[in-house]
Amino acid sequence: MGSFSSAFTQVTLTLDEYNGLKYKMDSLQKGWKRANDNLVSQEKTFTKQIDSLAAQTQKLKKEKNILLEEKRSLRKGNRTSLDENKILKNKIDSLTSNIEESSFNRETLESELNTKKEELDALRKQKRKSEQTEYKRGKQKVLKAVTASYAELSFDKMIEASSQKQVKRDLTLIVDDELKDNLNDLDIYFSAKQILTQKFDQQEVQSALNKAKNIKQKSPLVEDLIENLELYKLRSEGLKEAIDKIQAIDERFIANTDKDQKEKEADVLAQIGWYFYNYEINSFEDYPYLSEIIIEIMRIKHRDANKDISHFSKKL
Repeated sequence: MGSFSSAFTQVTLTLDEYNGLKYKMDSLQKGWKRANDNLVSQEKTFTKQIDSLAAQTQKLKKEKNILLEEKRSLRKGNRTSLDENKILKNKIDSLTSNIEESSFNRETLESELNTKKEELDALRKQKRKSEQTEYKRGKQKVLKAVTASYAELSFDKMIEASSQKQVKRDLTLIVDDELKDNLNDLDIYFSAKQILTQKFDQQEVQSALNKAKNIKQKSPLVEDLIENLELYKLRSEGLKEAIDKIQAIDERFIANTDKDQKEKEADVLAQIGWYFYNYEINSFEDYPYLSEIIIEIMRIKHRDANKDISHFSKKL
């Protein structure tokens, strides 16, 4: 079995490779986006030009119809001369030529637009294919690194060398059933430990405790967690009792001098020490939520030993 330091380095390399893959995929994505945006922009330009030509063609057709109606009216009234006929004919011929040219340009643009749409469709298909290929290649590379990073670790060292965020990520990559079971146990461990960062809640603590007891891996850290969950209510109530004792000190002892301040602060610390000893708490890390309250009380009483701390009882 490899050393913890070398195994921890492997986990770090796994994160680096994962981030490298993500950077590569992001760069590829940006390249495809530029090409896609360019084609989409051209498509919009062509569409606007086609719409403009369509409007122009309609306008020319209306003008031609007006001239044709005018020519028919003149013929009916026998009021037309050769010169007038010639002028009308030239106008109509010119409009007809313009309509044909506009229609031809429109058809040309529509053909080019269809070509651009085909290019855009081909680009998107190529993008999907390239992304899938790159993803599979990168996933296999990261998968090997992730698997190797956990292979040499005991369960305790897996806990020490990872985080819940990392475990959840790796669960989406791992295919080995045994390793996946270990990662699921790690996820349960971190979720249960998170409960100790919150105010005691009987239902949540019991749920976390039940799950922690189902962790298959034998581990001192898991045993410690189970014990801390089982005793959370007792130790939470014990801290409330310690706060009551500190409030009793506040009621009978008002610190008026620097000497009084030091003596009273020493009395407060003695109560906190009694709490740790009596309830067999080995580390601040065992109960983050309770520890945060204790540290804040110590900070307040160090500044002013007479400061009221009764509001902390409501947090328990």
